[in-house]
Amino acid sequence: MGTAVWFNILKNSSLNNKFSVQWFNANVHKDFSTLGKINILKIWSNLKLYTKFRKLVADFNPDLILIPISQSTTGFLKDSIYVLLAGKRSRVILMLHGSNILKWLQNSPSWVNRYFSRIMKKANGVVVLGHKLKYLFSDWFREEQIHVVPNGLNFTFKPVFKISEDLINVRFMGSLIRSKGILEVVKAVSLLQEKYNNFNLIINGIWRDKRLKYEVEEIISQKSLPVKYEGEVTGNEKEKAYLNSEIFIFTPNKPEGHPYVIIEAMAAGLPIISTDQGAITESVIDGVNGFIVKPNCPEEIADRLRYLIENPKERLRMGRESRRLYEENFTEEKMVERLAEVFNKVLSQNQL
Repeated sequence: MGTAVWFNILKNSSLNNKFSVQWFNANVHKDFSTLGKINILKIWSNLKLYTKFRKLVADFNPDLILIPISQSTTGFLKDSIYVLLAGKRSRVILMLHGSNILKWLQNSPSWVNRYFSRIMKKANGVVVLGHKLKYLFSDWFREEQIHVVPNGLNFTFKPVFKISEDLINVRFMGSLIRSKGILEVVKAVSLLQEKYNNFNLIINGIWRDKRLKYEVEEIISQKSLPVKYEGEVTGNEKEKAYLNSEIFIFTPNKPEGHPYVIIEAMAAGLPIISTDQGAITESVIDGVNGFIVKPNCPEEIADRLRYLIENPKERLRMGRESRRLYEENFTEEKMVERLAEVFNKVLSQNQL
């Protein structure tokens, strides 16, 4: 639910000082379990939201409306109604949090593709999370209509750059599903545990796949791996978790956008091992503030982890680079500044 995180950050940001903003929360999900599922209650909730949105547009008469869109048929159909209700006067910018949209369309029936194209024609532009994701909309928008605004957020804590005299804490944080790469990370640990006894892997997150949980726990148990599961952490506990780490691993094997956990790890001053999914390589630069490995490759994860374990000075150097890149590119202020530039650019253009 990266879109929900993004929405709440922006809602409380300085964007409100730059524009007169009305915030409309269109979320009807209480948790991940209801995503992609249709029932009478959700349909009724959405109908009420559409009515409320239509009234808001009529009363507020906005010059511009920013609408996040989904990458599934059910989700996109739901989101597209807001585009249709935006009215002729308001300019519309779409926002994509992810990078799986073309694969979804390729696997969708022709009527979905035709409807998608129709909705794209009603928008004045689209925002993506990284420069390497601009190609996703090149069939529907001109180059100048595809805008880049990476995720950003602020942290109150300062990183602690130190060489651990005890165990090296390697941390994985994220949704515990196959696509996030947790199974490959645990397998990588199993490749190293016979040679190294000075590190452990700490897992933070909620298990959302019971079969995966069983597989991971079976490997840990059979090989007596140095792995601890500490559950989901939020707020101050999350900050403490990052600051009590020396290395961060997040190795998704499916399309991503610009994961917030990557930004958090950068802000905490950690070297990062990740994969080339979505816009990750615009944050994690191979050899600079971490390493990029092939998806589904425990051997490469183990090799890069071995290097960081054996080279504490490199851990510190890469960690400092992570913090520098975060401060220069991925703070909340940077995100607001870039989004404001997009708004002003679209508002200054002639109506399409």
